[in-house]
Amino acid sequence: MEAQLRQLIPFLRDRNPQVRQTALSNLLPQTPKDSPHRNIFFAGLAGGGLKKPKENDIIRDLKLLCRDQLSVSHDAFRALVNLSDSPMLVSTLSEPAFLAFIVSYITNPQSVLADLAAMLLSNLTASSAACATVLSLNIDIIPEPTFPNSFYPPQSRCATCVAPVPYPAAAARASPALPLLVDAFVQGAQTDESGDASTRLRKGNVHFLASVFANLSTSPAGRTFFFGPRVPSVLETNGALEYPLVKLLAFTEHKDVIRRGGVASTLKNCVFHVPGHKAFLSPDSVGVSVPPSPSPDAAIRLMHVETLLLLCHTRWGRDHLREHGVYEIVRAAHENESVDKISEHIERLVNLLKSDEPEVDPSLDSDPPAMDAVPMPETSAGSSESDDEDNRIDEV
Repeated sequence: MEAQLRQLIPFLRDRNPQVRQTALSNLLPQTPKDSPHRNIFFAGLAGGGLKKPKENDIIRDLKLLCRDQLSVSHDAFRALVNLSDSPMLVSTLSEPAFLAFIVSYITNPQSVLADLAAMLLSNLTASSAACATVLSLNIDIIPEPTFPNSFYPPQSRCATCVAPVPYPAAAARASPALPLLVDAFVQGAQTDESGDASTRLRKGNVHFLASVFANLSTSPAGRTFFFGPRVPSVLETNGALEYPLVKLLAFTEHKDVIRRGGVASTLKNCVFHVPGHKAFLSPDSVGVSVPPSPSPDAAIRLMHVETLLLLCHTRWGRDHLREHGVYEIVRAAHENESVDKISEHIERLVNLLKSDEPEVDPSLDSDPPAMDAVPMPETSAGSSESDDEDNRIDEV
């Protein structure tokens, strides 16, 4: 039986959609946990030591088939939902390109299988690696006021979510994924309450996004997002700031247990952010600032990092900062920094504090250079400035 099932795998790439559907429909029953031949989906995935598991052909095919016609796409999503409980698949299913498709697909109101995509994202964000990727993920959007949600996410394009005609003329721009998911979650409740399918804002109710938010809020960065004041829409530059967490409060009494339970878990997790307690308990009419806040002190944060970079110009200064725990502080700051320019400066600072000191003439410790000329330590042999290892901030 297992040998026969393995023979079906190449047909997942057949040109004929009926052949793809037949092959997938026979493989799908083996994807749930405890299925007798589930191991065929994990062949070749095991890694050794520090080596990450490689993506095998069948998982790569399933990810591509999520973009196929409705019957094929439906079964591909179901298969990945069933398989995503395995830690062996976390790495390949959490790679940014696939997550960008999943998130874009969920945010598009025309996505027929958005509920299955939300279930898959819920399973994936049970891992800290996927959570970290989603928290920092940006997706492309094209502003278009005539659309139900005022934008089109081009990375959602597939057979079950076709591109609009006429195609939006505006240029695409990157947008943080999380605020878009929160808005999709709110719109999903409106969809659920509408009895007439023709008047619904979205084709899916995306209740399982509540579980995604619960998973994300288990991390400090996730809680910081929900307590970070933002304008109501990513397409707006002005307007009264509000916490994303406020948008979830209305669903604590929702009739759907998945939505209601996920929101309750998110609220509980956010209470671990003690600086947010006052905002949590105060009435809506009272504005409360919750530190740390991403608005409006980015320029001040940058100045502080630049000051530390200048203090690193001398050997004595670098040694003093190391001895007084500056590295541990900037490491924590880097984990929560959302501004790319500031993150880049922090990485330069970390390089200066972490690198071995070269043998230099003490007389070279003189006036500091301009900020754009802050010296960088040489990288080790065989590495380059683009390597992730050079800018990694390690745990101590």
